[in-house]
Amino acid sequence: MLSGGGSGPRKDEDALEELMGNKSSFSFNFSEHYENVLQDQAFQHGLRTGGPDNGFLADSVVIKSGELFSSGRSYEFVTWSQK
Repeated sequence: MLSGGGSGPRKDEDALEELMGNKSSFSFNFSEHYENVLQDQAFQHGLRTGGPDNGFLADSVVIKSGELFSSGRSYEFVTWSQK
């Protein structure tokens, strides 16, 4: 959940009242925004694809639906040997 707020003069105030700090108003708001647990960059950079250039190691992301891994996450990064 994200929150924000601000203060400023009401529309009916004059400049002197604003400078004196009188009759200012404050507003506060909340909004919800959902982010992907795994960002796109997790799949674009750093995952080895196997072969001799990568020591015959390939990286993967295993996703578990409906149950969490012992780490408390629904995904784990794993490495597989091609040999």
